[in-house]
Amino acid sequence: MAENIENNGCSQRDNAEHEGYVKRQVIQSDMKKEAVCAETFRAILYKDNNRRIRELRQTREHQELMA
Repeated sequence: MAENIENNGCSQRDNAEHEGYVKRQVIQSDMKKEAVCAETFRAILYKDNNRRIRELRQTREHQELMA
């Protein structure tokens, strides 16, 4: 099986396989970044929701004491 050899001595097939490998690495890296961002966003929302719940409870308790 004859393969075309490029100027750098690598076959076109090897070059294409390498490009595919690099693209997979980039995609996996992007997916990891997205997962970290999503987890950070969930943590922020969770913290904010807990703060809001605490404020609502305090407001209700205050209203009950004033009634």
